[in-house]
Amino acid sequence: MSIEVRTATGVVRGRLDDGIAVFRGIPYAQPPSGRLRFRAPIRAEAWDGVRDATAFRPAPPQPPGVVAAPPEVSIDDYLTVNVWTPDPGASALPVMVWVRGGGFVAGASAGPSCDPETLCRDGGVVVVSMDYRTGTEGFAMIEGAPVNRGLLDLVLGLHWVRDNAVRFGGDPDRVTLYGQWAGAGCVMSLVSMPATDGLFRRVIAGSVPNLYFTPELAGLTSAAIARAAGRANTRDDLARCAPDELVAALGAVTARAGEHAERWGPVAAAGCLLGPVVDGDTLPADPWTAVSSVRTGRLPLLLGQARDESDWLFRMPTLRLAEAHAGPTHLYELATPEPGDDLRKRWARFARTGDPGWPMFEAAGRTAQVFEEPLPAPGPCPERADWAGHVFGPHRPVTRTAAAR
Repeated sequence: MSIEVRTATGVVRGRLDDGIAVFRGIPYAQPPSGRLRFRAPIRAEAWDGVRDATAFRPAPPQPPGVVAAPPEVSIDDYLTVNVWTPDPGASALPVMVWVRGGGFVAGASAGPSCDPETLCRDGGVVVVSMDYRTGTEGFAMIEGAPVNRGLLDLVLGLHWVRDNAVRFGGDPDRVTLYGQWAGAGCVMSLVSMPATDGLFRRVIAGSVPNLYFTPELAGLTSAAIARAAGRANTRDDLARCAPDELVAALGAVTARAGEHAERWGPVAAAGCLLGPVVDGDTLPADPWTAVSSVRTGRLPLLLGQARDESDWLFRMPTLRLAEAHAGPTHLYELATPEPGDDLRKRWARFARTGDPGWPMFEAAGRTAQVFEEPLPAPGPCPERADWAGHVFGPHRPVTRTAAAR
């Protein structure tokens, strides 16, 4: 059964699926192609008539085989949102905005990770997911192009949520951001950006990655990608490359990243060459600095980590965020491969009330809520003695002195 909702830019037609109204592929920005390639995003244009919103739009440019893009839709038409609501006619339902992961180079909202149906049906919340530019298109530091274009996409997407939440039964003043892995890295970047003030009220971030870059290191990795594509690292020259050419260039540089370890440092060994750039402007500070500030100090955070993940990349960065945050903080540890229904219900409860149902994190006690079969239970935080002197923050090029040690 179809259902229609009038958004700020036009009417969309979705479907009722087992009691949930689902709308897919609603544009929040104009396609980032042609004159808009490597530019800051611009709001989607209004349309006449009724727009079909029953299918996901394509994934952003990325390596083949990660996700499948619908062949009948232009590959540039991917800056879109998807909405699941238990009742478009309701009022003041909490809204959860899912930012998907993918290592800052891949992924799509069509993936199964966020499980919006469970959150919507069992949690009584409106769920919104959105796609954004990744890889070279979204995170390479390019001369003549704005920095952190993928993050700027997400900021514009949050403005879409602010303008349209009521039309789907949601409350724009009860928005919770949530994401995992690179999605959590984007979420914590949005927390750190003054441009997002007032756009969300609570934050859920699972496995926040230690993948933030200084402009200097981002410039080095981005220049290498441009060289691999046979281009100068400028907006005008790279715009002559088709998106799949830049995907291939990034893949070629990543495959040989170890050759640059002496200069690029640990990101080369990890094969993670792109991510948010702490440029002092669009992204003024890294999350570990930002969460201790007055501006974000009262923002409730629900942070999570997975038991079997890398300490350097995920576990310790997330724990340090919990320790550094000046405001209300809850921490969980996931001992299963994927979040289960109980954890998702706790996410929804946190979105509704700010309390997931277990005591707040206290750095001195170092406790976390452990989710494992059959039941969740409190437990100790991961051992961090070996990391006592490590400072998390944006990666920078390795100096000759440091490289020689």
